[in-house]
Amino acid sequence: MKIKTIRNCIVLGCIVLAVVLLAAFCVDIFSYNTGVVTGISAVETGEGEWELNLTYFLPMGGYSVRTVPADEGVYIGDGMVEYNGDLGTYRILITFGDMEPHRSFSAKKNEDGIITIQNGSGVWKAKIAHPSDHGFVLYIGSDTPICAESKSESELDALGGVIRIPIRTGEEE
Repeated sequence: MKIKTIRNCIVLGCIVLAVVLLAAFCVDIFSYNTGVVTGISAVETGEGEWELNLTYFLPMGGYSVRTVPADEGVYIGDGMVEYNGDLGTYRILITFGDMEPHRSFSAKKNEDGIITIQNGSGVWKAKIAHPSDHGFVLYIGSDTPICAESKSESELDALGGVIRIPIRTGEEE
């Protein structure tokens, strides 16, 4: 009888803990009133081929991807300014509509606002900008050539998931 009571207390404690953790997660995510990007990583998929993975929850709007020309400026909060080269010579731009970077994602920035992404053979640099009232852009940069296939307004799963962006590295074609 005593073992059954202890087991029931443990089960009840686990259920209460799971509900509290789930509630804390939901309160955090829903506090944004929009979808959030929570994480970023890079995985090698082949020789000179990588996959940039961006995790997200409850998206609103889609995303687009394009390789940035060398002579294009960089978005900031008030428009576009001349690019200073802080991310490297080669850049990719990912634009999110009606989404925000989560605190855990933004917390990875250093004092210069740059996020470092380890990619096995080196690092890529990323930077967040908010050029409009809603949504944000994410620059991925490198000193070695990188490029991504352009996508415009791709849809996202309603609850969440992972955006997988193929990136080629190496000499320009």
